[in-house]
Amino acid sequence: MATDAPLSRLVLRATSVADDLGYVALADLAHVFGKDADYRVIGGHMVTALVARWNLGAELYRETDDTDIGVPPIIQNGILINGLKGLGYEQVEGNRFARRLTDVPVRISGDGESARLATIDVLVGAYTSRPRTNHKVGELYTTEVPGLPTALML
Repeated sequence: MATDAPLSRLVLRATSVADDLGYVALADLAHVFGKDADYRVIGGHMVTALVARWNLGAELYRETDDTDIGVPPIIQNGILINGLKGLGYEQVEGNRFARRLTDVPVRISGDGESARLATIDVLVGAYTSRPRTNHKVGELYTTEVPGLPTALML
Protein backbone atom coordinates (compact mmCIF):
# COMPACT_ATOMS: atom_id res chain seq x y z
CA MET A 1 0.00 0.00 0.00
CA ALA A 2 1.29 3.48 -0.81
CA THR A 3 2.40 5.56 2.16
CA ASP A 4 0.06 8.40 1.21
CA ALA A 5 -3.09 6.24 1.43
CA PRO A 6 -5.51 7.30 4.15
CA LEU A 7 -5.51 5.10 7.24
CA SER A 8 -9.21 4.36 6.70
CA ARG A 9 -8.23 2.46 3.54
CA LEU A 10 -5.37 0.55 5.15
CA VAL A 11 -6.03 -3.19 5.30
CA LEU A 12 -4.18 -5.25 7.86
CA ARG A 13 -4.19 -8.99 7.38
CA ALA A 14 -3.70 -11.65 10.03
CA THR A 15 -0.53 -13.61 9.32
CA SER A 16 -0.79 -15.86 12.37
CA VAL A 17 -3.29 -17.28 14.83
CA ALA A 18 -2.13 -14.65 17.32
CA ASP A 19 -2.93 -11.86 14.85
CA ASP A 20 -6.34 -13.37 14.13
CA LEU A 21 -7.24 -13.55 17.83
CA GLY A 22 -6.08 -9.97 18.37
CA TYR A 23 -8.07 -8.67 15.40
CA VAL A 24 -11.22 -10.40 16.65
CA ALA A 25 -10.80 -8.65 20.02
CA LEU A 26 -10.16 -5.34 18.24
CA ALA A 27 -13.34 -5.71 16.16
CA ASP A 28 -15.30 -6.62 19.28
CA LEU A 29 -14.12 -3.42 21.00
CA ALA A 30 -15.20 -1.34 18.02
CA HIS A 31 -18.61 -3.00 18.25
CA VAL A 32 -18.93 -2.33 22.00
CA PHE A 33 -17.76 1.29 21.94
CA GLY A 34 -18.96 2.47 18.55
CA LYS A 35 -17.50 5.55 16.86
CA ASP A 36 -17.91 8.15 19.58
CA ALA A 37 -16.37 6.49 22.65
CA ASP A 38 -13.38 7.93 24.43
CA TYR A 39 -10.76 5.17 24.17
CA ARG A 40 -7.51 4.53 22.32
CA VAL A 41 -5.99 1.37 20.93
CA ILE A 42 -2.47 1.07 22.32
CA GLY A 43 0.24 -1.57 22.37
CA GLY A 44 0.96 -4.05 19.61
CA HIS A 45 -2.00 -3.22 17.38
CA MET A 46 -1.06 0.45 17.30
CA VAL A 47 2.54 -0.42 16.47
CA THR A 48 1.35 -2.67 13.64
CA ALA A 49 -1.00 -0.01 12.26
CA LEU A 50 1.65 2.72 12.34
CA VAL A 51 4.31 0.49 10.77
CA ALA A 52 1.92 -0.46 7.96
CA ARG A 53 0.61 3.07 7.46
CA TRP A 54 4.05 4.65 7.16
CA ASN A 55 5.70 1.64 5.49
CA LEU A 56 8.40 1.53 8.17
CA GLY A 57 9.57 -2.00 7.46
CA ALA A 58 8.85 -5.57 8.40
CA GLU A 59 11.47 -5.59 11.17
CA LEU A 60 9.16 -3.39 13.25
CA TYR A 61 6.17 -5.72 12.88
CA ARG A 62 4.83 -6.73 16.27
CA GLU A 63 2.66 -9.83 16.55
CA THR A 64 0.15 -9.65 19.38
CA ASP A 65 -2.67 -11.94 20.42
CA ASP A 66 -4.43 -9.48 22.69
CA THR A 67 -5.83 -6.01 22.34
CA ASP A 68 -4.77 -3.25 24.72
CA ILE A 69 -7.07 -0.28 25.10
CA GLY A 70 -6.56 2.90 27.04
CA VAL A 71 -9.54 4.62 28.61
CA PRO A 72 -9.99 7.58 30.95
CA PRO A 73 -10.05 6.67 34.66
CA ILE A 74 -13.74 7.46 34.72
CA ILE A 75 -14.70 4.39 32.76
CA GLN A 76 -18.29 3.90 31.77
CA ASN A 77 -18.23 0.43 33.30
CA GLY A 78 -21.76 -0.33 32.14
CA ILE A 79 -20.89 0.19 28.50
CA LEU A 80 -17.50 -1.53 28.68
CA ILE A 81 -18.12 -4.47 30.97
CA ASN A 82 -21.74 -5.16 29.98
CA GLY A 83 -20.85 -4.78 26.31
CA LEU A 84 -17.98 -7.25 26.55
CA LYS A 85 -20.04 -9.72 28.58
CA GLY A 86 -22.80 -9.39 26.01
CA LEU A 87 -20.35 -10.60 23.37
CA GLY A 88 -19.33 -13.60 25.51
CA TYR A 89 -16.27 -12.16 27.27
CA GLU A 90 -15.49 -13.09 30.86
CA GLN A 91 -13.42 -11.00 33.25
CA VAL A 92 -10.49 -13.37 33.84
CA GLU A 93 -8.24 -10.92 35.73
CA GLY A 94 -8.60 -7.44 37.18
CA ASN A 95 -8.41 -5.71 33.80
CA ARG A 96 -8.41 -8.65 31.38
CA PHE A 97 -11.38 -9.98 29.48
CA ALA A 98 -11.33 -13.11 27.31
CA ARG A 99 -13.71 -14.86 24.92
CA ARG A 100 -13.15 -18.41 23.67
CA LEU A 101 -13.26 -18.72 19.89
CA THR A 102 -14.39 -21.94 18.31
CA ASP A 103 -13.86 -21.07 14.66
CA VAL A 104 -10.07 -20.67 14.52
CA PRO A 105 -9.34 -22.69 11.36
CA VAL A 106 -5.99 -24.17 12.38
CA ARG A 107 -4.76 -26.67 14.89
CA ILE A 108 -2.40 -25.31 17.51
CA SER A 109 0.07 -28.05 18.39
CA GLY A 110 0.52 -28.98 22.01
CA ASP A 111 -1.99 -26.64 23.52
CA GLY A 112 -5.49 -27.87 22.79
CA GLU A 113 -7.98 -25.04 23.01
CA SER A 114 -6.34 -22.72 25.57
CA ALA A 115 -4.71 -20.39 23.04
CA ARG A 116 -7.97 -19.70 21.20
CA LEU A 117 -8.98 -16.73 23.29
CA ALA A 118 -9.76 -13.22 22.06
CA THR A 119 -8.29 -11.13 24.90
CA ILE A 120 -8.70 -7.48 25.86
CA ASP A 121 -6.63 -5.61 28.47
CA VAL A 122 -8.13 -2.36 29.79
CA LEU A 123 -5.59 0.29 30.88
CA VAL A 124 -6.10 3.80 32.23
CA GLY A 125 -4.10 7.00 31.96
CA ALA A 126 -1.57 7.97 34.63
CA TYR A 127 -2.22 11.43 36.01
CA THR A 128 0.68 11.36 38.49
CA SER A 129 4.42 10.92 38.10
CA ARG A 130 4.21 7.44 39.65
CA PRO A 131 1.93 5.16 37.62
CA ARG A 132 0.27 2.42 39.66
CA THR A 133 -0.52 -1.20 38.91
CA ASN A 134 -3.51 -3.00 40.40
CA HIS A 135 -5.27 0.37 40.68
CA LYS A 136 -9.02 0.04 41.38
CA VAL A 137 -11.15 1.91 38.84
CA GLY A 138 -14.83 1.07 39.08
CA GLU A 139 -15.12 -2.71 38.82
CA LEU A 140 -11.60 -3.11 37.43
CA TYR A 141 -8.14 -3.39 38.89
CA THR A 142 -5.95 -2.00 36.15
CA THR A 143 -2.63 -0.37 35.30
CA GLU A 144 -1.99 3.33 34.74
CA VAL A 145 -0.14 4.26 31.54
CA PRO A 146 2.03 7.41 31.28
CA GLY A 147 1.21 9.53 28.23
CA LEU A 148 -2.27 8.09 27.78
CA PRO A 149 -4.03 11.22 29.13
CA THR A 150 -2.37 13.23 26.35
CA ALA A 151 -3.43 10.68 23.73
CA LEU A 152 -7.00 10.78 25.02
CA MET A 153 -7.08 14.57 24.52
CA LEU A 154 -6.37 14.26 20.78
